[in-house]
Amino acid sequence: MKLIVSLAVLIITTSAQAQKKDIVIDSEKILGKWVLQNATYSVTQFTKTDELDYAQGELVATYHYHIQSDTLISVDKSNGAVYKYLITRLTNNNLTLKIPRSGTELNFLRKP
Repeated sequence: MKLIVSLAVLIITTSAQAQKKDIVIDSEKILGKWVLQNATYSVTQFTKTDELDYAQGELVATYHYHIQSDTLISVDKSNGAVYKYLITRLTNNNLTLKIPRSGTELNFLRKP
C-alpha cells in the first residue's frame, strides 16, 4: 500500500512539474514610471537597477530590484527588507503585481 501511495505521489508531482511553464519576463518593459490605478498620487519608477516610490511627487522609498523568472524582488535600501511580488501582467501600458502572502493585486498604468 505504501508503495502505491508513493508511486501516485511521484506521478502527480512529475505531472505537475511537466505542466509548469518557465515564465520569462521582458525586464525592459518594466522600465519607466507607473501609476497605481486605485491611488493615482502613487507613482513607481523603475530604472535598470532601482525602484523609486513617490507619493504626491515626493520620493518616499528606494529599492534595489531584480526580476527572477516571474517574480519581482525588491530590497529596501534603507533597512534591507525584502519584498517579493508575482508579475502577473506586464505589457507596454499595464503592470500587475500580486503579493503572494495576501493575494492582493496592485494594478499600474504606464505614466506618459
